Amino acid sequence: MFALLVSIILAGFSLYSAETTTPVKESSELDKLYQVYLDGTIEQARRALLQSIALLEKESDKKAVAHAQWLNYSRLHVLEERAENHALAEASLLKARYWFLRKLELSGEPTEKAMEIVRGFTGPKCAEIVDQFDRDHTDKKGPKYVRPPL
Repeated sequence: MFALLVSIILAGFSLYSAETTTPVKESSELDKLYQVYLDGTIEQARRALLQSIALLEKESDKKAVAHAQWLNYSRLHVLEERAENHALAEASLLKARYWFLRKLELSGEPTEKAMEIVRGFTGPKCAEIVDQFDRDHTDKKGPKYVRPPL
């Protein structure tokens, strides 16, 4: 079940909204921050994610916010894990799991079924999803901060 959900998520949802065609109000700013995350150093990527998280706190489209915050905190978990900031990585994964649960509930999943799916959203599964999503948006290269130096 979790694999099916992951494949649906990766099959073309926008960064901001999985269930709505209306982009969030700040989408152009969020697009810029995503580019900084993809093209920047680890510090720039972290700062871009934190700015995106803060920007989304002002949004009213609950489904779009849940989806975007799930991705933001998932990316932050992976980034902090790679930076060996394990406490921050763990906190980010917990937040990602919360937003994943919210996303599922707002999409109509019963809480029991949503929790079953969320339990499968482990650190390694989170990294797999983030890496796949980011590679799909960078010609299979992934964010600059994870690429080997030239």
